[in-house]
Amino acid sequence: MNFIGGIGYYMLSDYGVGPLIVDVLKSLDLNNTIVEDLSYNTVAIYHRLIEGDYSKIILVGARKTGSSSVGHVRVYNLDEVNEPDESTLQRYIGDSVGGLIDIGSVTYFLKYYAPELEKKVSIIEIEAGEIREGNKINYEVVKSLPYLLKLVLEKVNQESLYSIALQKLNEILRKEYNVILLGD
Repeated sequence: MNFIGGIGYYMLSDYGVGPLIVDVLKSLDLNNTIVEDLSYNTVAIYHRLIEGDYSKIILVGARKTGSSSVGHVRVYNLDEVNEPDESTLQRYIGDSVGGLIDIGSVTYFLKYYAPELEKKVSIIEIEAGEIREGNKINYEVVKSLPYLLKLVLEKVNQESLYSIALQKLNEILRKEYNVILLGD
C-alpha cells in the first residue's frame, strides 16, 4: 500500500500546495494508494505514518528555503536528509507543538525519530514565495504544479491518470484560486 500525504495550510497562499494536491488526488481512482491531508502537528503525522504498513510514503508541500527560485520543485528521499542537530530538532518540535504545519519540520522529525521509514519516504516540495493570506498563490508556483503532480503520480506508478489529474487541478485552481492554468 502507498501513502500520499499533503502538508500545508488551506487559505495561506503557496503553503496550501499540499492540501491542494490532496484534493486533486482524492478525485482520482488511485490503485493501492491512500491519499490524506496531513495538515496537523508533526508528532501526529509521525504516529500516522509509523502505524501504517506502507511500501511508499510520499509527502507533498511547500517550503520557503531561500535556496532556489519560487516555484522550483525539489524531490528527495528521507535517507538523503542530514540528521538535524539537537537544538534544530527541539525548535521544530516546539514549532509543531505551537501549531506550525511545515513539511520541513515533518522531514527532520521523521529523520530523527523514524529511521525505519528512511527507505520508504520521498518528499516532493515546491519553493514557496512570500506568505500571503488567502488563496493568492504565486504564479511561479502555479506554473510548477503540473510538474509536481506528474512527479507524485510517477512515484505511485499512476502516470496514466495525469491528464485527468491535470483537468481536476485546473478546475480547482479556477474555482478556489481564481487562476487559469490551462485554456479551455
